Amino acid sequence: MNLLGTIERWGARPWRHVWTAALLGLAAAALALHEARYGNFFTDDGFISLRYTARLLHGQGLTWDDYERVEGYSNLLWVLLCAIPGAVGVDLVQGARGLGFAATIASFAALVHIVRPATLRAGLAAVVAVAFMLVSSSIAVWSTGGLEPPLLLALVLWALAIAGDERMPAQRRDLWVA
Repeated sequence: MNLLGTIERWGARPWRHVWTAALLGLAAAALALHEARYGNFFTDDGFISLRYTARLLHGQGLTWDDYERVEGYSNLLWVLLCAIPGAVGVDLVQGARGLGFAATIASFAALVHIVRPATLRAGLAAVVAVAFMLVSSSIAVWSTGGLEPPLLLALVLWALAIAGDERMPAQRRDLWVA
């Protein structure tokens, strides 16, 4: 067996999982550095979502105040997800930032899954795909900007990844994509 053949089959070994974890770890570090360039940006609409989250956590329901009940958020799933870190005592702004950051990393993982790096060349394609996202200012800013765009990106990319996964039976794949 020659060296090139071994390198080309590296994806069939457990090294692929180690490599993927290393790539995602490096991507997370690079994203944190890139995001830090934009300071403490947190969109004002993010605070609207967190107002509803805070009132939900305090038993006042999904309301803005104690008077007229108005649905003033456009992202119910995001409001509910932000309640999870808040329920365990995490500051809501930091919780929303953490959720956005995690969703962005989940997007990177979806890209790697879509590329399915079974060869060195495909591994490089995965690195390039993640690198293109990492250099995007929009990705960096919104990863911790306080709203749901990173979650939407992750959900769309994972839906595409699952839809293209030929190893999963069609009916089950269709259910997950839906």
